Parts: sequence; structure tokens; C-alpha cells
Amino acid sequence: MARRLTSGPDALGALGLVGVGVSVATMVVVGALGTSVAEPPLGGGSGPPWSGLAHPSALLVTALLLGAIAVGAAGVGVAYLALRRGWTPSPRRLLVLSAVAVVALVLVPPMGSADHLSYAAYGRIAATGGNPYVVSPDHYRGDTDPVVSAVETPWRDARSVYGPVATALQDVASRIGGDSVRTTVWILSLMCGAAFLLTGWLLTRLRPGDARPVVLWSLNPLLLWALVAGAHVDGLLMPALAGAFLVARRSRFGAGLLIGLAAAVKVTAGLVLLALVVARRRAVREVLIAAAGVGVVLAPAYALAGPHAYADLRDASKRVSVDTIWDPVLLWIATHVEATTARHVVDVLSVLLAGVLVLALHRLLPHGDNGIVRWAVILTFAYLLAAPYALPWYDALLWLPVAVAPVAARLVPLLLARSAVLASAYIPGRAAGVPPALDHVMLDWRGHVVPWLAWGLVAVILMMAWRGWPALEPGDPEDPDVVEPVSETPRAGTA
Repeated sequence: MARRLTSGPDALGALGLVGVGVSVATMVVVGALGTSVAEPPLGGGSGPPWSGLAHPSALLVTALLLGAIAVGAAGVGVAYLALRRGWTPSPRRLLVLSAVAVVALVLVPPMGSADHLSYAAYGRIAATGGNPYVVSPDHYRGDTDPVVSAVETPWRDARSVYGPVATALQDVASRIGGDSVRTTVWILSLMCGAAFLLTGWLLTRLRPGDARPVVLWSLNPLLLWALVAGAHVDGLLMPALAGAFLVARRSRFGAGLLIGLAAAVKVTAGLVLLALVVARRRAVREVLIAAAGVGVVLAPAYALAGPHAYADLRDASKRVSVDTIWDPVLLWIATHVEATTARHVVDVLSVLLAGVLVLALHRLLPHGDNGIVRWAVILTFAYLLAAPYALPWYDALLWLPVAVAPVAARLVPLLLARSAVLASAYIPGRAAGVPPALDHVMLDWRGHVVPWLAWGLVAVILMMAWRGWPALEPGDPEDPDVVEPVSETPRAGTA
């Protein structure tokens, strides 16, 4: 009998790891096949990243990647179920598997979008004396620069909306890569891979001996696809945020410094500062100390970058992506009023919905755990569900606290479903070279189905809150936040 109880979770865990392995291997195969509708060309060169010249068909690439997303999400779900049933794998061994996956993915070209070409271009502009916040790729040096001219539509006229630290890292990659698109992109991929592994290691430090962070972060194919295979800049801010969670109890100022560093990569990291403020709202001194830490980083960073560093950010905030809940709403409102008014109405509605979702999630997550990580889960989930503009890699900001928050146990399946559906909406990834028939199908899925699935997820969360279903399942330990004491009484000397 004891043997059966032991082998059951172990067998489930092994099955989950097989699913993860198949998913990652499929991604690597697609990358190794060469330029495709998922993988933009990187120009000549014999160095890494390496790929072949198979030129796989659009249908094959799309099918393989959709399968990889589905199998990967299922693998994480099964492995997580195994953990909850008593599977106790070694976190160190799982981290080794994660490192193998990351190395394999950075040895092939990035896939799933052409964003990395924009990152390379912004770094090239900065490294050669230009300002990526002022000049767009198609207006730089008459569109003759070997790196900048590689940017694909629809981002050729887009200036950088990323923070000064992101631009500095892109600048470093460009200085190493020189005139080579391939080498510059590979350096950026290495940065993303290293950031992903560092984040995973820091999360295990938050929960020593617990394999949950490794399963939900380090071996999560949805995150490996977005942050490593996709080489998206969002991955670069995650180590700083994980570090902020880790040091928050010992040093509010140190946590503020790290949150400021993350926000200087991408401003959405500010949600973690808001989580700290809400969690410690009765300890005003601690909040001010943390805010001072953020300011110490952000003020000089943006002062050096200049006022243009956030000019385009305002314009970017006005976009509505077709995969969000607001696209069908915007289209309907726009049939009755002018487009500008419709957009303002959506802005108001999104803020109201975010507030409702914060209250719902606050009710779902046990109140005994009132720390930064819990509030980071609440605020980021509400933001991502209610935001008019969201892309698959944005979900990493939510996976980070969820990976170390046992109080969010019942939210994991919902987040898995959301991230998998959103990832599928942006496959194969490139805007160029997609056959019209396939493009039509994927755009219908992205614009006509995914938004309503997102509305369904909002409805599920509101229903769970209305009926009083806690996110913590019966029988689970109500763990206090790993970085935050339950008591709201400020301690002398806390900084």
C-alpha cells in the first residue's frame, strides 16, 4: 500500500517532466530547422545561434509550435498535480534540467516574434551615438545600417518604449555584436537565458527544498518559450524582482533598489512596488524607505536617458491588442461614438474592472498571508486580465509571485490555461511570410475567440469570489508569505 502511495505521485511527476521535455525539444527542433514563419532571418555568419536551411512550411511550424504549447502546459499541470499529491523531487536536479533546456534554446535562433530584431536595433542606435527614444529604425542612417535595417514590420517605425537599463543592456549586446545581426541577437539571447536561470535559482532560495518554484518557473515551457526562445526583454527584469522578494523582509531599501532596477527595464515592474505599499500600508516609514530605494535608481537612470525615454510610453499605453477582452468591446462602442471617445470609455472600464478583480482576488486568497508576494499575485493578475494591451510574455510578471505563493494554489490551473491560450494566439509569430489562409485562421482565433475565452476567465474568478471559494484548497498549509511577516507591526531598525 505504501509503495502505491509513493509510486503514484512519482509516476505523475515523471509524466509531467516527459511533457515538458517533449515541448522544449519540439521548440528546439523548430528553431534548428531554420528561417520560417516563426523565425526571422539573422543574416550571414558561422557563429551561434545555429540553424539549418530546411525552410519548413508555415503549416508544419505552426502545428509543431501549437503542439509544443499544449503538451508543455499539460506537462506543467501534471507535474504540479504530482507535487500536490506528495511528489518530492530534488529542486537541484530539476534546476539542472532547466539549465539544459535553456542552453538548448539559446543555441538556436529566437522564435515566436521578430521583437529581438528591434532590441538589436535599439542597441545599435545607442551604441553608434543615436537615441532609440528619438529615432525609429526606418529613419536611422537612411535605413542602410546592417543591424537596424533588419527590423521587420510592423515595428520599423517604432521607437523604444523600454527603460534605460534595458537600453543599456541592448547597447552592450550591440557593442559586442558589431555589424552582425546574428551575434548581437545571440548576446541578447544569452542575457535572457542567464536572467531566466538566475530568477529560477532565486525563487528556490525563497522556498528552500520546495520544487514548486522550479516546476512553475524554471521548467515551465510557456515561460521558456516566451522569455528564452522568444528572447523578450520582459525576462531581464525578473531576477531583480525575485531578488526584491528575497530581501524585502531584511531591507525595505534594498527591495526598493531592486524594484527600481526592474522598473528601469520595464515600467510594469512598478506593480511590485504597489504590492509592497499595499502590504505594508500601516508601516508608513517602511513604505517611504522602499520608495526612496526605487527613486535612487529611477531618478538618475531617466535623468541620463532624457525626457524622450518615456515619451513614446504614453503613446504605447493607448493601444488595444486584439487578444484582450476589450477589443470586441471597443469595436462595439466605436459603432456608436467616435474612436477617441470609445478608447476613453475602454480606459475607464478597464480601471473599474481592475478594481473589481483586485477585490475578488483579495477575497479568494487567504487573508492570513498579507505579504508582498500575495499582493503581487493579486495586483498583477488583475492588471493582466483588465489591461487593454497584453501579450503572452507579459504573463511572466504574474508567474513570478505565483511560483512562490502557496496561497494561490487554485489559481495555477487558471493561469496555465490563460498563458497557453494567449501563447497559441501569437503562433507562428512573425507578421511577414504567413500564407493568407493560415493568417486568416490565426487572426480569427486571436481576435474572435481568445477575447471571449478571456472574458470567461474573468467570469470564473468573479464567480469563485462570489461563492467564497478560497484559492487555497482544503488541507493545504496556510503558509505565511515567505518574504513578509504576517504581523503588520513595524520593527525597529527595519530598512
